[in-house]
Parts: sequence; C-alpha cells; structure tokens
Amino acid sequence: MNDKGRRLGQLKTYDSRTKLYILTGYLVITLVTWKVIPLLISFVMMLLILFLSKVSFRKIALTSLSAIALELVIGLVLELLVSAKWGLYVTFKMLCFTMVFNAIVYTMDQAAVLDALSKGFGLGAKWSKRVSIMLNFFPRLYKERQRAVKAQKARGISDTPVNVRTLIHRQVILTIPNLRSAYIRSKRQSMAMETRGYTSVKRRSPIVELKYTWVDDTVLIIMVIMILAAVLLMII
Repeated sequence: MNDKGRRLGQLKTYDSRTKLYILTGYLVITLVTWKVIPLLISFVMMLLILFLSKVSFRKIALTSLSAIALELVIGLVLELLVSAKWGLYVTFKMLCFTMVFNAIVYTMDQAAVLDALSKGFGLGAKWSKRVSIMLNFFPRLYKERQRAVKAQKARGISDTPVNVRTLIHRQVILTIPNLRSAYIRSKRQSMAMETRGYTSVKRRSPIVELKYTWVDDTVLIIMVIMILAAVLLMII
C-alpha cells in the first residue's frame, strides 16, 4: 500500500497498525467514559468510524447480533442487581464497542491483522495467531450464518423476513448451531498456520507493506485528542 492509496475518508486504506490503534483507543474511551457528555462523544466516534469503514450498517449489525444478544442479557442482569442507570450505561458502551470492533475488523484481511499485531504491538507469532483468530471470530460466524441462509433458500425456504422481529429471531436461531461450526473453523485455521510454520515479521518480511503516511499520523493525533477530551470531561 503506497502513499497515493491512502484516503482520510476511507478507513480501509489506513495502515493496518493504525486501524488496531484506533480500536485500542476506542476501547480506552469505552472504559473511561461514565458521564453523559463523554458517552455522547464515544457515540459520535462510533458513527464516524462506521461511516469511514464504508461497510453496510446491516452487515455490521447482523455480524454483531450474537454479541449484542449477550450484551443485552448482561445489561438486564446489571439493571436487576445494581441499578437501571448502570445497566443502561454498560449495555450502551458494549453495543458501541461491538459495532466499532466489527467495522474495523471488516476493513482488514488476515495477513494485515497478523502483521499489525506482530509489528505494531510487538506480539510474537504464537500470540499474533491467537489474537487474529479471535478478532475474526464474529465475521466468521456471520459467514456461517449466511451459508445456512443460502442452504435454506436452496431448499425453497424464503429468506425474506416479514418484519424486524422476525429477522432478529431468525438470525439468533441460526447463530446458536453455527457457533460450534465457527469455532471448528477457527481451530482448523490455527492448526493450518502451525502446520505451515507461521512466524512473526521479526523473522520474515511483512506480508503487507507497513508504512505510515500523513493520513495515519492525522488519524492517530485525532484519536489521542478524543481520548484526552473524554478523560478531561470525566474529571471536570
């Protein structure tokens, strides 16, 4: 990827390390924001990242569906055990992070993730492999669900939902059996990487060219400013 390919308005063109730094920065903001205004800042950032990713909202939402269902349960438990305010806060923060997480992961291929983890975060081959597989679990689960939908369509079962409730119910039903399938594929991928002797970029040339440009520098500066602003608003 060269300088000419970078576009400030397209997340996909950023350096792979920059994407993971954005994800890490958003995680920091998610953890430190517990007041209304900082939460609104994190929400606006989520919308901006979704826009820059150029990935359809429907695809991100369906990919995040299984995680969202779990997060709603966690939020409900917190509302019952702690307070409604804390339950809503935690649920909102988890939902926003899940959407950002999947939006960023969709802009990276497997090679880019491996090199970013190894060279950007200093992880060795073993941990780069493990983390990359975890990062790609939800997109893999989404693909398994889509295979099931296509199989049903081939058998004459309509894939057109009557309403939103029907769509969510169908996706949840398809998610449960495909969790095991996605896990098996992840395990097979791990075994395949071990068989092929995957090593980190410390021992080989990067699969993807890693090179910062003014676009990456600008994005990282903005991210740092947003983190500082969120922290200051929490202190004030």
